[in-house]
Amino acid sequence: MNVQIKPGWLMNNEKGSFAESTILQRKPQILERLIAENSYEEVTITQLRKFKIEIASGFVSYLNDSSHDAIMWNAELRRHGDGCKWLDLPWFFAESYFYRRLLEITGFFLPDHPGYHQDPFRNQKEEQTALDIGALLETNWLYLEESQSFRFTKLLHASLWGNRADLSNTHVELGHTRDEYSGAAHLVKLIDDTAAVETFCKRGSRNIVYFLDNVGRELFSDLALIDFLLSQEWASRIVIAAKPAPFFVSDAMVADVKRSISVLAESTLQENQGLAASLDQSITQGRLVLEAPEYLSGYQMYCEMPSEFHAWMAGFDLAIFKGDANYRRVVEDRHWPFATDIREVTGCFHTNLLLVRTLKSELMLGLPPGVGDELSRTNPGWLIRGDFGLIQFINKMEVEL
Repeated sequence: MNVQIKPGWLMNNEKGSFAESTILQRKPQILERLIAENSYEEVTITQLRKFKIEIASGFVSYLNDSSHDAIMWNAELRRHGDGCKWLDLPWFFAESYFYRRLLEITGFFLPDHPGYHQDPFRNQKEEQTALDIGALLETNWLYLEESQSFRFTKLLHASLWGNRADLSNTHVELGHTRDEYSGAAHLVKLIDDTAAVETFCKRGSRNIVYFLDNVGRELFSDLALIDFLLSQEWASRIVIAAKPAPFFVSDAMVADVKRSISVLAESTLQENQGLAASLDQSITQGRLVLEAPEYLSGYQMYCEMPSEFHAWMAGFDLAIFKGDANYRRVVEDRHWPFATDIREVTGCFHTNLLLVRTLKSELMLGLPPGVGDELSRTNPGWLIRGDFGLIQFINKMEVEL
């Protein structure tokens, strides 16, 4: 099924919106922190500060580098009109383009530049990773002595609430890691299909693709869940889909996954070391594969991806999408009514979907009629605080029937 008439995109120029504040406030803060935490040459610092001024008051500039994707980005920007301002752009494209411009300035794609393939956010990621591995030492986060069903539920829920930690979003007030791994009482699952997912996965021999979001506590919990699915033979093979380039500050790349496994291996907690060893073994055996699909650091919604991407996706029994940005790309970043049936906007997918997300954008589908409006009345900010989440399973066989 597909929706015939789609609502408009979430736009930056919507007064008082989260999109507007993200562009005008959070993006300049990201640039200032980059300058403070990296030893950039003066020319790079000057360009970053000019970029900050551009966002606040200037017109959007085109890419000038010779990377293979620059033509594509510039063509998409041109679709929005020459001389447009940052507030004139759709929110997701603007956010994505912000990171692409930042990588141009820091020389990420230029072989002869000091910043070539250097992650501008590595310092922040490593700081978050060290903080979270320390907190995990205080928790029984792997639940090794519990039943299979209990462990799956706890690990999946830990993966959900781990998504609250996001270095590109300062609106979320984070609780202690212990609370988030045990499911703090103030965190509410608006949709919880845990039981249906467990029933589906227990059949075994699943070929799964797992789209990552953030490093730190979320990535640790993702790795624990992935290892559980493999060790219990609920999955025969899992492909981790990481970002091919730095994106949204804390989004995980393959290097971040490898670094996180190393941090687990070096932990003083024996259970962490065991998890790292199990993950390494699965990688050696080819049961766990680390990939970085080219389009994951782009601006396209998933249904807009090239045919080869969808052909690749069709080879999996289940696609797990973590986090807010992935959710926005799955359903398209539009003004959907809260009660919209999510199955109607995911017709381009031909595999089963699992969406695991804490709410950090003004976008939500699949609620019973009236629930979203009531939440807006009684819980201002419910869409962006990260206090609400969802575990939503879309069984494509049921949809097609």
